[in-house]
Amino acid sequence: MKSKHSFAYFLLYLNVILLDVICLHIKGTWNTNTHYYRFLSKFGIQKTDNKDKANSEGFIYGNITTKNISLVKHSLTFVFVDSEYFLEYHGNRTSNSPNSCNAMFNKIDQIAYDNPCRQNGKEDFLRRIPCPKGQLCPDEDEPKNLIPGYQFTYRVQDLKNPRFWYLSMVACYRNTTANNCSWVRSSQNLELDYDIWLVNGDPASKHQNPFEHQFSFEDHDIVESYAVFFALYLIIIFIWLYAYFKQKHTITKILTASICLELTGISCNLLHWMIFSANGVGCYVLSVIGNAIDVISECLFMLTLLLITKGWTITIHSSQHCGKHKIILNIINGADWLSYMVLIHLLWPSRSILYLIKGDTPLPTYELEITGLLDDQETTPGFFKGSKALDIEMNHNTIPNKEKRKVRNGHLSLPLLEEEEDNDEF
Repeated sequence: MKSKHSFAYFLLYLNVILLDVICLHIKGTWNTNTHYYRFLSKFGIQKTDNKDKANSEGFIYGNITTKNISLVKHSLTFVFVDSEYFLEYHGNRTSNSPNSCNAMFNKIDQIAYDNPCRQNGKEDFLRRIPCPKGQLCPDEDEPKNLIPGYQFTYRVQDLKNPRFWYLSMVACYRNTTANNCSWVRSSQNLELDYDIWLVNGDPASKHQNPFEHQFSFEDHDIVESYAVFFALYLIIIFIWLYAYFKQKHTITKILTASICLELTGISCNLLHWMIFSANGVGCYVLSVIGNAIDVISECLFMLTLLLITKGWTITIHSSQHCGKHKIILNIINGADWLSYMVLIHLLWPSRSILYLIKGDTPLPTYELEITGLLDDQETTPGFFKGSKALDIEMNHNTIPNKEKRKVRNGHLSLPLLEEEEDNDEF
């Protein structure tokens, strides 16, 4: 009995720890004395519908407070950026030098708005925290854009494509008395409480599509997917049980166990995501258990297929063990070898361009030549417009929390072929 209670407490403890990491309704406490930097979450914001911007924007809103605001000598910083700026910012967090904060904000400072030092900035990336209880954050100068009951709100529009955004807090503040408004690492020992929501679509209309509202873009429709497969496996299990009771055998028992485990794993994941759609947190332990059961079920199913193929038939109750281990091992190693050969074939330099392309990074001329996308100008004149092989088109996305701030991110666009004029009649 004691062991059962211990296991239950372990699952509860694991759930509490993991929820603070993976959930998209983020709630917790940050102690600056323990960690001067706290990464909160990554969230995929959907593409904004130009015909319905209000209900398709991304919203990040919440409260960040401390118990005794009078102890705060310098405001700390809440940072909300996309991947273009997050990589350098996050990568410099481990520096122990006095200039670590300057290194983290070096790229962000080039474009982020910050009053009073960066009033010409176009990005609405930063917030000073903590915010006074019952009041708005100091940087929120347009209360009409805020979600009622919360201290700060980000509204994100992206008319081109969905994008990942990253939330974090850091114990850095801007020295406004210095001429260059440099960043300084704070030595204060503060404890901040945060309660933040990350959603796709207007929170006021969240009931219109509950299975997408609180989900990051890459998880959209995941509830419907699990629900469909739950129904399909439910049909299969009833059909198979009818056949199983008419023909009980070791093989049929293993297959029954495999199907039941698969249905159980899908049920656990479905329940987790349905809870998540309701509260933005879900039950991560259910998801872990469901995935583990699913892996066991797949391994059991594959093992059954191998045994049937190599001698364990419906009429034989024991497998022919002579050389069986070697045969199964050879099959597994052969399958791995073939998989590696397929990947080598796909990633060969002459055909790997579509797999190795890196978003807005221009491809080297050599890679274009060997793939046939760039031919010699003497042999194929006019193939590309002008002399440039690639054109980087700037993608303008706005965060309407401040009218003059914009997000600029490039994406790769292949040049159009020039249409050859043919004046000859056929």
